[in-house]
Order: sequence, then C-alpha cells, then structure tokens
Amino acid sequence: MARDFFAYNLLSIAGVYYIAFKLSPTSPTTIESPPTAESPGLGEKGHLDNGNSSNPRVIVGSYPEVLAEIVQAKSVNDTIGLQEIYDRGVFFFVAKGTPVLVIDESYISAFTVIKVYKVRILAGDYTGDVGWVPDSHVKY
Repeated sequence: MARDFFAYNLLSIAGVYYIAFKLSPTSPTTIESPPTAESPGLGEKGHLDNGNSSNPRVIVGSYPEVLAEIVQAKSVNDTIGLQEIYDRGVFFFVAKGTPVLVIDESYISAFTVIKVYKVRILAGDYTGDVGWVPDSHVKY
C-alpha cells in the first residue's frame, strides 16, 4: 500500500516536472552559460567524470528525467526507490574516463534546475549507446 502510494506520488511529481520544464520554451530560473574550459559543448568530445574519487563508475540515464528521480531518491535516502529505478533498467554504469560525444542538452528539475547532456558513448562495453548525464560529469 505504502509502496503504491510512493510510486503514484513519484509519477505525479515526475509528470509535473516534465510539463513545467520540458514543455515550456524556457525555464525562468535557468540561466544559459557558455561551456567552460572544463565542460565541452554540443558536438564536442569529452570524457565522463563524476568528481567522486571513491566511485569509479558514472551513472548514465536512458532519458533526462531518470536523473531527477535518482537525485530525489538519493537525497532522501530512499534505497527502495533507488532499487526500483535500477530494476526498471533505465540507467547503466560506465567507467570514469569513458570518452563521449555531446549530442544534445536539456534541463531537469531535482530540487534545483540541472543542465544535462545527451552523450554518445565512444568506448567500452556501451560503445555507440546514448544516454544522459549531468553536464558537470562531462569534462575535456
């Protein structure tokens, strides 16, 4: 019962965020910034780095909103929610340092607005696959 309630609320919240941020032409709280020396832009190559020296893997989501779900579940220590997300098969892990090509960008809402990049994996087990990562996880 509680699990169904949680799942219903998660889906409702995800739907509201999708409508508010994906379908609106621009988000009023979003400020466009040019790529920094550390972050490649569209059409540029880089590598994945989560900035966590104790974690050698980077999460790559199948779609942008899954990253918001993961951030929200992690922020409230919802290990069951994280397991449910994992069981859906909507993300995968790649090694830090994996080369990627940035092919699109979007924004998600997960307690704050986060810029995310759609990347094509250029090496390793997932070569050729596409997924989404926070822009802060893509470095030159």
